[in-house]
Amino acid sequence: MVGRPRGFDRQEALETAMRAFWMHGYDGVSIADLSAAIGIGPPSLYAAFGNKRALFDEAVAHYRAPLDEILEQDMSAPTAREAVERMLASAVAFYAVAETPPGCLVMSEPLLKERRDKTRRVLRTRLDRAVAEGELTASEADDLAAYLDTVLAGMAARARDGATRAELGRAAAHAMRAWPSADGSSSGRNPTADDAQTAASPIAQPEQRLSTNQDLSGVSCET
Repeated sequence: MVGRPRGFDRQEALETAMRAFWMHGYDGVSIADLSAAIGIGPPSLYAAFGNKRALFDEAVAHYRAPLDEILEQDMSAPTAREAVERMLASAVAFYAVAETPPGCLVMSEPLLKERRDKTRRVLRTRLDRAVAEGELTASEADDLAAYLDTVLAGMAARARDGATRAELGRAAAHAMRAWPSADGSSSGRNPTADDAQTAASPIAQPEQRLSTNQDLSGVSCET
């Protein structure tokens, strides 16, 4: 039986595989590519992870773990508006991290629709709670769920194409102006009020979405 090479670090191997899948997609990375990047032979890779899909699944779990926790924290905000604002700030912070590939592995990988659906369900649950609490109407929640899903996907694509954190932050701030006002219309544009609100929002300081003990090398994504 072929064993793992001396000094093999499983977490480091997962991090390397995660980055390869993130940059090139599942179909764009071969076993030979993964073996070369990790620094082990194909037999050792199979012995450690089983096969390419098993390694991919484990790398995705490694990628998602901190983001699931952050999404839960974001959705725990007292109002749905604040929860969404925090979620967009997290996306701004994680889509354009200098230490990691741009964009989002989950958003860009066709195999991960189930993971995208999970995020949609979490957001929808928070919006439904806002309906129950009188913050939104049912039709507003429907529209916002579809709209915010599109915003997150668009921001991830723009980041992958080179958009800066500042550019993504401006897009997120504009997106929040679609939030329904008390009279049922969108928030619109009030230069004085909007600029003051944006300056004080989490979107204006996306780096605050990163906890002080968080390793940026292992995260970035669609929250």
